[in-house]
Amino acid sequence: MSDVAFAQSLFREAFPKARYGKVDALVYAAYRYLKPRVEPRLDRPFTLRRCETLFRGKVRRVDGAELDALKQAKLEEARREYRELKDRLASMEAALAVADEEFHGPQMDAYRRSAAPVGSLDRTGTGGGAR
Repeated sequence: MSDVAFAQSLFREAFPKARYGKVDALVYAAYRYLKPRVEPRLDRPFTLRRCETLFRGKVRRVDGAELDALKQAKLEEARREYRELKDRLASMEAALAVADEEFHGPQMDAYRRSAAPVGSLDRTGTGGGAR
């Protein structure tokens, strides 16, 4: 995959159209995010037009600073999406707990325990803690 295609892919993952509604809003949000992170590392200004050409994949080359900033934006978007999904799941569990008595059964308790974050386990993966 070329750097241009990789940058375009990162751009679309970091700034999804579904979140911003329309392309103009998406490009402007990306510009506001990328400009302070990219411009100090370049010998030229980072413009809105450059941001749009990155989005469309029409650039001739992609600078390392732009790729680094896009990778960081993708990570931040993933963190934001993870938080939103976690919050949505918690609200859905609360709604089900009120509406459905079976939701508190042993099968769901076992599922909740198995869905614990990986960081809650010790090195062996048992959750017992290193002793």
